[in-house]
Amino acid sequence: MRAATHRWTAADPQPFQNMEMAMTRDGSDYGNPYILNIDERLHIHSIIAAYTINGARAMSQAAELGTLEAGKKADFIVIYQNLVELADKGRLRKSVTPGY
Repeated sequence: MRAATHRWTAADPQPFQNMEMAMTRDGSDYGNPYILNIDERLHIHSIIAAYTINGARAMSQAAELGTLEAGKKADFIVIYQNLVELADKGRLRKSVTPGY
């Protein structure tokens, strides 16, 4: 199970930047001059699960967090574009990051 979570203490979290790096394994736009292990690229559906339900499972809080359901707590944002379509076009970071 791959998991990521938004409940960190980083001063400047960059979830969409991190999502793109997980898909491409290319950190050159973010100060890393190397291509990371290309065999570790993830599909956008796996990345979304890592940031939502798998992150909640990793924190043993899947009953309270991780999916949008009645009775669960949620921190969420509204995105006016489809993340899956943007990822398929290779435009995730360029389309989403400036607005979050």
